[in-house]
Amino acid sequence: SYSLSTIIVSVVMVVTAFSFCYPIIFMTLLSLKDTTELYSNPFGLPEKWLFSNYLGLGEFFNVREYFLNSLIYTVGTVLLTVLVSSMYAYGASRMNFKLKNASMNYISIGLFVPSAVVVIPLFLLTKQLGIRNTYLGLILPYTAFFLPSSTMMFYAFFKNLPFSLEEAAIIDGCGIIRSFFTIILPSIKSAVAMQVILNFLNAWNEFFLAYLLVTDSHMRSLPIGLLNFFISTGINKWGFIGAAMVISSVPTLIVYLIFHNQVEKAMTAGAILK
Repeated sequence: SYSLSTIIVSVVMVVTAFSFCYPIIFMTLLSLKDTTELYSNPFGLPEKWLFSNYLGLGEFFNVREYFLNSLIYTVGTVLLTVLVSSMYAYGASRMNFKLKNASMNYISIGLFVPSAVVVIPLFLLTKQLGIRNTYLGLILPYTAFFLPSSTMMFYAFFKNLPFSLEEAAIIDGCGIIRSFFTIILPSIKSAVAMQVILNFLNAWNEFFLAYLLVTDSHMRSLPIGLLNFFISTGINKWGFIGAAMVISSVPTLIVYLIFHNQVEKAMTAGAILK
């Protein structure tokens, strides 16, 4: 038998979980309806499942080009951010050098700088460097904004690792670089997984910088492409709009399903920003 409090907590948790999942369900059902049925039956199952909304989406929306651009921006940002932040955090947490504390304080300032403050200098800088309307023109700014939080988190994890790991590696003839990639980094794979998910979500869904720094329509990311698609179609093609939103959401769901176990371990370890 279950106590009353257990039943109440279970019901609340089920309702809360459903409230989080329902937007995804509604979006999926929207992608399988036509506009007429959406107004007559907005919340129910489709009377006719229109998978043609996905097949015909390419006639109105260049989903392949936008999807590929976003994938390159996001994967490049995640790889560069995780690599640079983890290497610096490792050096700052395990080694002694001049201005170490000052450099960490300088990096932590980046947590409080909004992108709107530096968008004009960024626009001019990317133009002067000749990387405007290129993949690097967004990957580098994204990396700069994501580095502070990633560095601070990796720093907290590295501080808790025993120095015996490096000592054993050195005895076995392992250098610093090799020991970092083969021993130290795998030891904090839960932190790496969390940063992969967070940076992936932030880069994939980022709108402000992508809208202002990229002016070439062929280099636009998926959120900007969705905006242009919504403006051009209006409210006449809700099924196609739903299909576009479902396609744009799939990568984030896949990444979370792959790494969610490691994220739970990282959160349980209590090693979020110290």
